[in-house]
Parts: sequence; structure tokens; C-alpha cells
Amino acid sequence: MKCILLLHSLKKKISLAERFTGKNITLPILSNILFCVKNQILHIRATNLEIACDLVLHCKEEKDGIVAVQANSLSSYIQSLPSENKIILEEKEGSLIIKTETAQSKVLLAQSSDFPLIPKIESKNFFTFSVSEFKNALKNVISAVSTTQLKPELNGIFISFNVEENSLVCVATDTFRLAEKKIKLNKIKSNSFSFILPLRFSQELIRFETDEEGGECVYGEAQVLFRFGEDELISNIVQGKFPHYQSIIPKKFDTHIEIDSQKIIEAIKSTSFFSSKLQDVCIRCEEKNVIIIHSENSEIGETTVSLEAITEGKSFQISFNYKFFLDGISALSGGKAKIFLNNESSPVLVRDGNDPSFIYLIMPIKAV
Repeated sequence: MKCILLLHSLKKKISLAERFTGKNITLPILSNILFCVKNQILHIRATNLEIACDLVLHCKEEKDGIVAVQANSLSSYIQSLPSENKIILEEKEGSLIIKTETAQSKVLLAQSSDFPLIPKIESKNFFTFSVSEFKNALKNVISAVSTTQLKPELNGIFISFNVEENSLVCVATDTFRLAEKKIKLNKIKSNSFSFILPLRFSQELIRFETDEEGGECVYGEAQVLFRFGEDELISNIVQGKFPHYQSIIPKKFDTHIEIDSQKIIEAIKSTSFFSSKLQDVCIRCEEKNVIIIHSENSEIGETTVSLEAITEGKSFQISFNYKFFLDGISALSGGKAKIFLNNESSPVLVRDGNDPSFIYLIMPIKAV
């Protein structure tokens, strides 16, 4: 194997591929990256058997071939090189020779035949989407993904297709809060679908850098593939049935609040310094168009913030985990936050005043 390519492009792709490698005592090959050169293209592949990537770089090919090299060592070395224009990768006698204009190094290779195959998804079902809108949707809901192993079906983002609205629905919940975001699809070949993206893979989709404006998703029964130009990211699907969450969203509310989202974020952050071990802050409304945010700690003290708001309906007093509440408010696009509630023990709904496609549902942590 021998190829010549741009160093700055290689740095980006290796940095990404390293995140898809795994640490497995019985399968040490998973800590390696596979280089495959053919037809003027370098494929960079990595997998931990749950997620995988196949990244593409166009190169000047001198000789085709396949090699496996330890990911961490190679990535650290490549990132340390000065950003020169070109780099040469060449296999020689069981080693990878790396040449730039000013340096030459030799890295020992692993047995490439031990590297597992990247799964191919045999499915004709797919949809296409705006990359920026899809990544933003994942960002909006990912904070609500459960990180405990008690209910594996909650350890990811539920993706489904709303036929009536022709929209992609992204949902996550840890039973204490729930986030839902809808986006329009560019193209779809399927009547309906649903699957659960694992948390880690969802995080990698958000982090993935691409110049492509549109992406494609191909999904099967056990795996899902996201394609951005020539790059492919693959993941196993979380097995299990996501709960029928629509039934827990209240249809009517006794109290409506509209408030500047930035002001309530700042108020909650400041009062959180006085919260108890429950990480609670109390929000109450005793007079029209004013809400009070209060927090107290027997070992520190207490604080109260008064904010102007548009309020309609009954007075109330309710407590939240401030981190959960901030996650929901911070996901809004800015401007106005709309808050709907009934009583101190019922779920509270947060909506974006500028974006009706996003909702955030949060349970109070205790009755006050």
C-alpha cells in the first residue's frame, strides 16, 4: 500500500476514526484503524462492534493495499505534525512508513485480516435530511437520555416518522423529563419507521464535522447507517420498545407563563448556588405577571429572584431539579419561553416561543 494525500484532511479523519475504536482484551484489533487504498481512494475504518465508521479521502494512489495500525499512537503522532501540504503513507515489511517534507517515521502494523467486517445494511428504506437541522434536533433532546441501565430502551434517542406531518420526530426521556423535537425531511422511502439511536452514537453524530448540507439515513432491523457525502457512520440499534410517551403529556393546563428565556436561565443559575442536596429550586407565582425563584440551603443560606412575566391562570408553587430545568430552557432557540403547568405534582411543559416543533416535559421533584 502506498498513497499521497493532504495532511490536514488526514488529521480530521483520523481524529474522528479514533473515537470509533474499542478497547477489548480478547479482541485487541479493535484498537486499530484500518487503511484501505483502492482506485485513488483511502478508506479509513474503525469499529468497537457497536458503532463503526468508514471515512473517505481522495488520494494519489501509488499502490493499493490494506493495513491495520494502532489508532491512539497514530492519531497522536499525526496530530503533532506541522500542517504541511502532503503526507505519504507506505507499507514496508510489516510497518507503515509516514513521510512529510521534513520528517519520516515508522509505525508497526497489526494483522489486517483480524479486523472485523464493517456491517452492510441490506435495506431499501431510507430518508434524507438537512444536516444542520438533524444535528440540532439531536442536541435539543440528548440531555433527556437515560444513563442508567435499568431500562435499556431509554438509553438512546427514539427516531420515528410522523406520516401526517411528514416530519422526523426525535424523543428522549429518563422518566424525570422528556424532550421532543420535530424536523421536516427532504426525501423518504418508507411508509413509517422507528428505531432507537444509542446515546454514544448520537453524541458522535452531533460532533461529526462535515461540509455536506444534506445527509442520508439507511436503516434495517438491527443497524442504521448515516451517510454524509462519501463518509458513513454505522451503529447497532438499541433493542426494546420505547414507551408510548404521548399519553403522559397533559392536554390542558391551569397556568400559562411567558417569560424571557435568557432571564430565567440567569435567575435559575444564580439561585442554584443555594440549592440543597436535591438540587432543587422553587418557582412560585403569587401575583399577576411576576414569578419568584427561590432556593435555600440550611448550611449556606437562601436567595430569591423576582422576574417579570406574562402569567395567566392560577397561582402556584412548585420545585424542580434546577439542572433538568436548565437543560430544557437552554435548548430553546432564544426569545420567549412558554411554561404550562397544573399543580405541584403534575408534569410541566416547556415550549419555545419561536419554535413550536420543540417541547420539554419535566416532573417536579417534590410537592411543596
